[in-house]
Amino acid sequence: MDHSSTPMRLWFYAMFLMASTRCGISAKQLERELGVTYKTAWRIFKQIRSMLTETITLEGAAVEVDATFVGGKAKNMHKAKREKLGGRGTVGKTAVLGMVERNGSVVTVIVGEESQSTVLPQVREKILPRSIVYSDEHAAYNPLKSM
Repeated sequence: MDHSSTPMRLWFYAMFLMASTRCGISAKQLERELGVTYKTAWRIFKQIRSMLTETITLEGAAVEVDATFVGGKAKNMHKAKREKLGGRGTVGKTAVLGMVERNGSVVTVIVGEESQSTVLPQVREKILPRSIVYSDEHAAYNPLKSM
C-alpha cells in the first residue's frame, strides 16, 4: 500500500467492499467497481488479505491490546427493533480486538464478545511469548499479566 500507484481512496473502497458484502466480492467485480485492471484488483485483494493474517513477530516487543464495539446507534433503528435490543450500549454491535505493536504493526480480529474465552486464544495466536502486553483493566485481560 505504501508504494502503490493505486490511489489510497481505491484501497479503502476495496476494504469497504470486502467487509460490507455478505458473501465477499470477486476480483472481477472489484475491477468493475473501481475501474482498474483485473491484475490490479487481484493484487489489492492479495495485499489486503495478507495484512489481515499478519502476526506481531517481535519477541519482547511492547504490545497494546484493547477491544472496541462497532455498529450503528440504536436511535437510528426502527422503534420495534430498538426496544427488542435493550441492555448495554454494546448489544447488537460487533466486538473488534486490536493489538498494536508500539512503533510497529497492527493486528485486528473480529471476536464474538470481549471475554476471556474469545480474547485469550487470539492474543496467544497473534502475539509471541515474552512480549510485554499493555491493556486496560477489563476482566478479560487479567490472565495476560502472566504472559
